[in-house]
Amino acid sequence: MKKHLIPLIMLCAIAFSPACDSDSGGGGCLDPGQVTFGAEQGADLCTGEVLPGSHATDLWAVDGGGKLAFMSGGDSAPKPRPVSWFNPGGYQKAYESLAMVPSSAADLPTDPIGITLQKAKEGGGFILMRSDGRWVKGWFASLTATQVTVQFAPLEFDSP
Repeated sequence: MKKHLIPLIMLCAIAFSPACDSDSGGGGCLDPGQVTFGAEQGADLCTGEVLPGSHATDLWAVDGGGKLAFMSGGDSAPKPRPVSWFNPGGYQKAYESLAMVPSSAADLPTDPIGITLQKAKEGGGFILMRSDGRWVKGWFASLTATQVTVQFAPLEFDSP
């Protein structure tokens, strides 16, 4: 009987535990997470879900003429949420890993809306505001003309 009691308790604990909920203040977000998507697709950078590309996602990709271009989501396409692409001089800086992407309060975007990243490169990093108003940093772990793999992790900062 005791042999069966422990697995039964564990099963009940799993069955009755609260599910992950990305609307509960970030408690259900992947930390860190990874998502792979292509042109005309976007990603939820909390859950890692791939979505049809539009301003309703956290990060979306479009075909930029033989390469992917990226935009942050927002209330509408002309009003994307704040993003910092770390691209001084128009060319994105490369980092060795997600851990190397800047993540201090001084690195948060200063413009109230984001701009499109036309010259993304593998190893490039960014900080953007997710649809829930929380900050996330990301890293282009893999990038081709048609597909990107983004690693991401939430940051604990207040909105600007």
